Amino acid sequence: LLLNRFECPGMIRGVLIICLFIAIDAAGGDERIMCSGPSLDADRREQMSSLIPLQTYAFKFKSQSSKDHDYDYTLHICNHQDKTVVLQEDPSKPNSPPITIGRHNETRVIKGVDWMQLEFRGGDRYPEDDECAAFRRTAVIMIKCSNSLHGKVYDVLDSRGKSEDNCYYLFELETNLVCQSTGGDSSRSGGHSIFWLLVLLLLIGVLAYLSIGIMYNRHVHDAKGWQQLPNSDFWSSVGSKIGYQCEQLRDRLSPSSSPSVSADRGGLFSSRAAAASSRPNNYTHLHTPVPCDFDPEENPFENPPKPNDERLLAI
Repeated sequence: LLLNRFECPGMIRGVLIICLFIAIDAAGGDERIMCSGPSLDADRREQMSSLIPLQTYAFKFKSQSSKDHDYDYTLHICNHQDKTVVLQEDPSKPNSPPITIGRHNETRVIKGVDWMQLEFRGGDRYPEDDECAAFRRTAVIMIKCSNSLHGKVYDVLDSRGKSEDNCYYLFELETNLVCQSTGGDSSRSGGHSIFWLLVLLLLIGVLAYLSIGIMYNRHVHDAKGWQQLPNSDFWSSVGSKIGYQCEQLRDRLSPSSSPSVSADRGGLFSSRAAAASSRPNNYTHLHTPVPCDFDPEENPFENPPKPNDERLLAI
């Protein structure tokens, strides 16, 4: 409505829409981290921002720590709709619902030099006959540095105890996003934020320059078409100069622009002589050729030659 009210041109609308998308992306970049929790403050959320590429994956693997059961696990990093982090399924009981181990709305994070530990609490309760019956399941994911974006994922330990801190499932995930050499720390996210902020400010400046200039030229000078652009003569001359330089560069780089030199220099001169002789002879000599029997003491002006005189040679 605002754009239609002020009758902004289509180009201005496009620039404004681009600025709007960049502003949303720059302001809400860290909001893509869906993990939350009382202990997840702004600094720890910034540390987790390096894991954003992993949010598009669902890691499926089989248990290795349990000798009694062969469980199937599905691990999500802050991207499941019902906030589930790890789903545990028992293939021997296909009709039983999967068990939720941890939810990403109760997240805790510890960041090291080339590792990160994520703790997700609030999972399903343990069975009543279990040693951890009074507690909910917790997923502890140890993320280690590796050479690829996502390496091996496996369970390490199914811990039991009489306290809540001893009742957890430990998993390991390998990725290069936590490696210090690949910029997996918070400095990379900060650098991206500054870059997008500068791009946003530049686009806002261009938008203000175009919109104010177009409105001024339209209403003050009654300009039409491209003449509405601010400093249209200057930008037109700049475009002409750029086009001229591009043509010069193209002529220099084009193979057909360089003259072909013949190896036989005599042939080159012969071709030039042939070209000269082929041109029509549209000129006459200033002096009439004198035959051999012409008397030098005779005054030609007193007795000028007639058109059929043999002394007059047609050239």
